Amino acid sequence: MPNLRLGLIEEIATLPLVYPLKAGWVGLSGVGTNLETQAVSAATAVELLDEGRLDAALIPSTDYPLRARSLRLLPFGLTSEKRGNAALVGLRRIDLLDKERVAIGLAANPTQPLLRVLLRRYFTIEMTPRAEELPWRELPAQEELGIDDWEKSRAVLLLGDEALAALAIIPTYPRTEQPEQQITVEDLNRSWWIMSGVTYTVYLLAVRRDYAEANRDVTHALAAACRDAIRVGNEQRASILQVAGERARAAGFEMEPIAAADFYAEQRYEFTPAQGGALMAFYSYASALKLIPQPAALNIVELAARIVQMQPANRTKV
Repeated sequence: MPNLRLGLIEEIATLPLVYPLKAGWVGLSGVGTNLETQAVSAATAVELLDEGRLDAALIPSTDYPLRARSLRLLPFGLTSEKRGNAALVGLRRIDLLDKERVAIGLAANPTQPLLRVLLRRYFTIEMTPRAEELPWRELPAQEELGIDDWEKSRAVLLLGDEALAALAIIPTYPRTEQPEQQITVEDLNRSWWIMSGVTYTVYLLAVRRDYAEANRDVTHALAAACRDAIRVGNEQRASILQVAGERARAAGFEMEPIAAADFYAEQRYEFTPAQGGALMAFYSYASALKLIPQPAALNIVELAARIVQMQPANRTKV
């Protein structure tokens, strides 16, 4: 039987689930099929599923509603509680950026619906999204380039390790007495938590529906492998924390083991019915703003039923 092709979004936040799968610490058991992992970006994962180049993948939760009929979800992914992997960097305090432009690169685009919900409901401002690859470290230089005001982006949306870098580095900058001159960063997962009181699911584990229906045993084996990955990642916490530190240094900041452990304490890698309800709350906000379609209730009922039938994975506290 051909290998199961699994796309993994590799970043600091996903390591406790992804790294044991990538490193071969766990695999598919009893089905005569090997697990073939492939690194993918949040921006391209769902396209690779659409094209049939992957059988399963972690995908941004914002990509699911448009493809609810063609994908089946397994109860795993990345759910953030009070800290997460999405950030908004601004040249001044976020509430002072009304009517300004926000640069959104390809890597961060999957989290644009979350940003736009928060701009409207939490920050109560409007910003104009601009498809632009603008490194957040270069944002202050925008003020000195002599660019016409209407062309400047005064904020940058980030997702993944770059977001964690900004969240670690910017608070160390010297404070100014004037907020209009102070670069700032907001943890968007935390902002969602404050606004809604519920978690935000960043990524979901999706399997192509045609593959899942034709290979039920392999799909169940993948779920078991993910459960094992969470358990083994918890047992091998020192290795996970070491890899997290290496990725942080590659992104230009330091993440000591204690800091990494604190961060992982706010992440969940199993997807529970309660998290499904929280995700539906986000979908309701986003669909009301016409950012994404509201998934049919049947899809969530089907998912919840599947989760209940499966033994829950252990909570990971690395």
